[in-house]
Amino acid sequence: MKDNICTKDMPSTGGSRVLAGYRPPFDATAVKRVRELGGIVVGKTNMDEFGMGSTTEASAFQVLFPNTAFIIFFTMVYIAI
Repeated sequence: MKDNICTKDMPSTGGSRVLAGYRPPFDATAVKRVRELGGIVVGKTNMDEFGMGSTTEASAFQVLFPNTAFIIFFTMVYIAI
């Protein structure tokens, strides 16, 4: 799940330190529908701050690997149908 989509059981930061530790009291509609179909949200992907970009270079939570030119984060969402 992308980090700008609210999930009530894990932090939702939108890639910004301003929202660090924020845990919404509700699930977004997309999360609610995934869970209604038996899906499990395993984790959240890193993103540019508030979704303003496409490369994750502007994320407040950027992870730097000195020998890696491109960093790709994958999050698996398992949907059991």
